Amino acid sequence: MVTARSGVGPGADPALTHSAHQLADRDLTTRDRVARGLLLLAALVPGAMLLFLAAEMVEQSIPAFVYSGLNFFTGQVFSFGSLYSTALSHHNGFAA
Repeated sequence: MVTARSGVGPGADPALTHSAHQLADRDLTTRDRVARGLLLLAALVPGAMLLFLAAEMVEQSIPAFVYSGLNFFTGQVFSFGSLYSTALSHHNGFAA
């Protein structure tokens, strides 16, 4: 006797697989749906926080890139600009 297999993998019947997922989603209680939503939120928040921190770091470092130009990455001497001086230092059109 030959039977159709449900599930995933070779020989799985896509119609049975799809209907099995529909049944599984239909059987969820409100508590299950809330838990699923909270777990999804808990999984997405750390990634969103990392993206936010990376964007903030890039935004705050733009003045250093503008002041030093390409030497920020390739230079061997780090310049603080006028950090310890009362006179402003101008470099690449940026005062520091």
